Amino acid sequence: MIRRACVISAMAAVILAFLATPALAASAADVKLTVVPPPLPVRYPLTVAITGTLTADGVPLAGEDVQVGQTVDGAFTAVASATTDASGSYQAWIKPAANGTWTALWGDAQGDEVAITVAPHVSLALTHVQSGRRLTEIFRGAVGPRHAGMSVLVQKSVGGVWKTVAGGSLDARSHYRIAWNVPYKTATYKLRTILPEHADHAQGTSATARLRVVIRKS
Repeated sequence: MIRRACVISAMAAVILAFLATPALAASAADVKLTVVPPPLPVRYPLTVAITGTLTADGVPLAGEDVQVGQTVDGAFTAVASATTDASGSYQAWIKPAANGTWTALWGDAQGDEVAITVAPHVSLALTHVQSGRRLTEIFRGAVGPRHAGMSVLVQKSVGGVWKTVAGGSLDARSHYRIAWNVPYKTATYKLRTILPEHADHAQGTSATARLRVVIRKS
């Protein structure tokens, strides 16, 4: 009985060693994990995809879970995960709120770190006010995410170049109201509002508005 038990133990050891062989081979392989950011800048609050591939010695690794997240001061925080397909490709969906550095992990393998910039959402609505020969255009809107106290600029296009004509600050709710004294003459203006680029975000730009002023002789 003792001899039989020893034979079984020896066979089990051989089987375990055989099962461990692929893992050892994988750890010794040249693993490559790529990270491809979405088109930049990301428009807040859109959900976008980070994509990439996972291979070992050039062979796609299918059915593997890849972790995607941000790195801050060298520390990684997972935000999303994705499973590789037959071609070794993965697609993880994220919703970045500010500029940051992102990467992907699979076991001990880490992909390149990529910078993702985020442009705030800037809304815009116009109101016309006239008092005699005085024309005033009121620009109203909001910025998301909130940037209370920061400056918003009103710009007009001049020969294809955007020039600032007025400015104001965001209130506690991240809303703005800016008045621009429009020249008293017939003209067409191409206008927008922007939140300038800063440390946490790329420039936020509203939709373009067109203003047509027609002065009729009495």
